[in-house]
Amino acid sequence: MDEVLAVGDAGFQKKCLAKMGDVSRAGRTVLLVSHNMGSIAALCDRALVLRQGKLDYIGEVGDAVTTYLKQFGEDATTARHWSWDDAPGGQRVKIRDVVVSDEAGMQKQYYSCTEPVRVAIDYWLLSQGTPVNAHFYLFDENVVLHLKFGPAK
Repeated sequence: MDEVLAVGDAGFQKKCLAKMGDVSRAGRTVLLVSHNMGSIAALCDRALVLRQGKLDYIGEVGDAVTTYLKQFGEDATTARHWSWDDAPGGQRVKIRDVVVSDEAGMQKQYYSCTEPVRVAIDYWLLSQGTPVNAHFYLFDENVVLHLKFGPAK
């Protein structure tokens, strides 16, 4: 079912989710295997989390989502530095550093959606007069786009 939800348009997804809800309310068990935490949170009351093929958590869906996401946060970093050879970019601009911090300049592993966050980008400008435009896309833990902004047009 997860793959069906991933490829269908919004109307089709809504119809599928409603049908799964109907089946569940009728007393039948629905087993959903997914990496989409939004679908899990919307459809499930209880969940289990596997980690490297072993049971890591079983219980309430909110705690399961948190447990699942922490697996990926352990390696999260709020700063990234590239050498000249590995730097992303092209013939005009290459990114040297990206640092995410709170308003006071402190780097943390997690940030609340209610607190200001700073993003500092240091780059090499390889061609004089090249305009530099940064675009940001902010996703939540359910991979839902919440903010998209870039230079004014």
